[in-house]
Amino acid sequence: MNQFIKQCKGTDSDTVHNLATYWHKGCAWYSSIKYDGQYAQIHITKDSVIFYTSSGKPYINELLADELQKCIPDDMKPIVLEAEYLGNGDGKLGGRADAAVVTTARTAFAKGISYSAKHQLRIFDIIEDESFAIRMKDLDKLRNKFVDSTMVLVVNYKLCTSIENARIACARYVENGWEGIYCKSVLHTHEAGKRVKTAFKFKLKNTTTVKIVGIDEGTGKYAGLIGAFICEDENGMRVNVGSGLTDSIRQLSPAALIGLKIRINYERIDQTYIFPIFIDFLQDEDD
Repeated sequence: MNQFIKQCKGTDSDTVHNLATYWHKGCAWYSSIKYDGQYAQIHITKDSVIFYTSSGKPYINELLADELQKCIPDDMKPIVLEAEYLGNGDGKLGGRADAAVVTTARTAFAKGISYSAKHQLRIFDIIEDESFAIRMKDLDKLRNKFVDSTMVLVVNYKLCTSIENARIACARYVENGWEGIYCKSVLHTHEAGKRVKTAFKFKLKNTTTVKIVGIDEGTGKYAGLIGAFICEDENGMRVNVGSGLTDSIRQLSPAALIGLKIRINYERIDQTYIFPIFIDFLQDEDD
């Protein structure tokens, strides 16, 4: 069995204070739809197909495996693909629930039970040492092999000429129900286990105001500092906000922060605010 390769993750554009610093002049960037499903890493040889979850747990969907073996030419194997497993959905925002069927496939694999279902899969990259500029050529080759598939597609990438261009594209896709876009530099390479700034996730966030009612102390490199704000909205819903806090904010006196209002971005509400990110402090009650 092949060994899982840790993900190389892109950075959320909203967490970077000076995004233009990383949008290198003269370096091409390409964007694609960001699907809302379950990450799938797929190892394919001439004799086998193994799927892995984002945490490295193996499983198999035999119908999808057959489709992959049939469409991918032997001269491209072995190959390791990155894809979004959509289950019975289309990958639009909120589609992660449809993709939760991965749990069934994983459980069946662990028990040695055959599992086969006509689920949707979207291939978005190939794990190898070459730059994204080179990988795109192989993705184009794969895309042509799956044009008649009813389950597997290779995502389309479009040239993204500027940050503003990326935000406009993101808004257009969000308006049509997608989660956002994912942008990769032609210089991007797979750095296992790292979060890099040669790839950015653009999502349109909702904004709200919450009050700081407590502090979670940090751990690891933030030990002794503020790890997250414990916040509450006007309806009593609580949320911990740690993303977006700068080192200088983490060093502030916790006692002086209790009762202050902050503005946050978030993706959606599901019992609490999902993916909250600190934006700024509000000056007074009237802001």
